[in-house]
Amino acid sequence: MGALRAAVEKLGPSPFAVISGSSIGAIHGAVVAEGIESGDLPGVLAAAEQTWLELQGTIRLDWKGLLSALGRLAIFGPKPAVWQSVRSLLDHARAVERLLRFLPRDRRLGDYRRVELLVTAADLNAGRPVVFDRSTPDVRVLDAVLASSAIPVAFPSQQVGEHWHVDGGVFDNAPLGPVIRRGVADVLVIATMPRGGRDGPAPDPSPMPDVFSVVRRLWPVMLDRLLYVDLREARRINEIVEIIEQSRDPDGPLMRRLKAAIGYEQGGRRKRVVGLLEICPDRELDPPGTLGFGDREAIKAAIRAGYEDACRELASLRP
Repeated sequence: MGALRAAVEKLGPSPFAVISGSSIGAIHGAVVAEGIESGDLPGVLAAAEQTWLELQGTIRLDWKGLLSALGRLAIFGPKPAVWQSVRSLLDHARAVERLLRFLPRDRRLGDYRRVELLVTAADLNAGRPVVFDRSTPDVRVLDAVLASSAIPVAFPSQQVGEHWHVDGGVFDNAPLGPVIRRGVADVLVIATMPRGGRDGPAPDPSPMPDVFSVVRRLWPVMLDRLLYVDLREARRINEIVEIIEQSRDPDGPLMRRLKAAIGYEQGGRRKRVVGLLEICPDRELDPPGTLGFGDREAIKAAIRAGYEDACRELASLRP
């Protein structure tokens, strides 16, 4: 939230035409989209920032499912069916609903006129990422965001339409492709991992004997890999496009091979260099992403660091 506040201060009250997010980025993306649509993005961001500091107790253990499973275990023994009543360890719906309290409950993706919101989730039935956007106009924003932020095992999977979905970060933690395909010239990437993440997260020597500590460690490791794979690919394509555009023989054999490698011309359109600006924290967030719901001090520190990091990165840009 701090990085978004800095972006609005630097770039103006309606700085984005397209917003794309997965996992915690989907939550923040929905907040920003609603702020732009309402015409009061600074006010909505300020209210959302305060809400982040009031989430204690909103993440609840799935006692009902766990107790049901334990009862079945005592009767039937360790059979797979015993655990079918356990949807997840925790439930994040109440926290997400609090963060998105600015949205009309029936707000749908097709309702947005001033901005386009893209929410990426992992479709378990299809085994691939799915983007909820204007092509799925009847999907509720809340349903799409709950699906995109449903960390596997930690939070329950979400049914949207006929398919079940989990956190979009499983396949795509920095969903740049859908944004670039919409023809934008510049992309602002707000990441939750430091730039050093290109070489992997810092080692963590602490014990990890329980399920929560494993998920807490494994999730940022996975997202780190996915985020920087996406960014590296975007930069690689930018570099190849520059080589093609500056070549004295753009139709020669080598250039043709490069064009084919990146799909330079598709549907009558050519790829172009896309401006990429990253805002990243100097150090890893603890706890990371949606696992930080309810940790007031960690959230305050993350908001403050995000604002400072964004101010530094955006200082050279013109409003």
